[in-house]
Amino acid sequence: MATPNEPPPAFGHQMRQYFSFEENYVNLNTGSYGSVPIPVSSATENTFRSMERNIDRFLRLRLSEHLNLARHRMARFVGAGPEELVFVPNASHGLNTVLRNLVWNKDDIIIIGRRTGAQYISDLPPHPSISTFELNFPTTRASVLQNFRVHVDALNAKLQATQSQISNGPKLKIVAIIDSISSRPGAYLPWKEMVAICREGNCHKWLFAKRACAILYVPERNQHLIRDTFPTSHAYVSPKDFQRTTGNLFYRDWLGGEEKISRYCRSLALSGGRLLSQLLGTQLLDPTGEFTLNMVNVWRVSALIFRHDDRWWVRVSAQIWNEALQDSCKKLELKHRRMDSVKL
Repeated sequence: MATPNEPPPAFGHQMRQYFSFEENYVNLNTGSYGSVPIPVSSATENTFRSMERNIDRFLRLRLSEHLNLARHRMARFVGAGPEELVFVPNASHGLNTVLRNLVWNKDDIIIIGRRTGAQYISDLPPHPSISTFELNFPTTRASVLQNFRVHVDALNAKLQATQSQISNGPKLKIVAIIDSISSRPGAYLPWKEMVAICREGNCHKWLFAKRACAILYVPERNQHLIRDTFPTSHAYVSPKDFQRTTGNLFYRDWLGGEEKISRYCRSLALSGGRLLSQLLGTQLLDPTGEFTLNMVNVWRVSALIFRHDDRWWVRVSAQIWNEALQDSCKKLELKHRRMDSVKL
């Protein structure tokens, strides 16, 4: 294994030595749980040992310094101000922080996708209504934006009609909840054009951070909406957040940076998805690659399975330890042909 002062190996199977995978385990599901590199895990363990040597001194005198350093670096990474970003355990926690801080009225409308978890807000008083934006693949980004605009315009007309009847009542609102990288299917949506309120993201899934860790970004213009943390605590700052998002960013810099990692993983997702679909005689959810980042969806393949548009799909996550091998696919194809001939 190379040291931090040495160049990293080429992406592909040589990178497996940096992860604690079982010998025969092929990880195609980093989109669900993430994977922590061994150097990052070692760095966090060293930090915990340092904490335990004098926990009083660390929590009272050192924690805020370390936490602020991590927050500043993560803010630079995502292009936000450090005062606009906080650490949370996961994306659901971040989403709950936002939704439970908003003041709801019974005539408010929440726009969600079919798999966006916000129904509980409507189930609580004063019971704002839920409007589901249907999104079926294959499609195009232009179609997504057009259909979303039509959907929002129709809801706006309904909201304005209701607002005119309660002129002295509260100002009604529409809140859209958009999963920027829709997890099922794994599609990169044009979310910047669709909604610009608050956003959050998992660090342990995509940034090699020790789970569980995520960020919640709230721009200054919207911070007056976030009045409290979720769950509410008394001056509590988690001691586990800062060290989970420092070592992983140094490690990713050592690998060559975000552009190199993303370019490799997206290329692998596209080429690997095509190979799988050709081998099995099936199809891709996003045949043009327009919505594909580091996950690809292949119809009638077994891995992380989900149902979309009345079909069963598999979401395959491409990462730096994977490779798409033409020779391996050819061997599998010959094996399937022999099995088919035996059945006949």
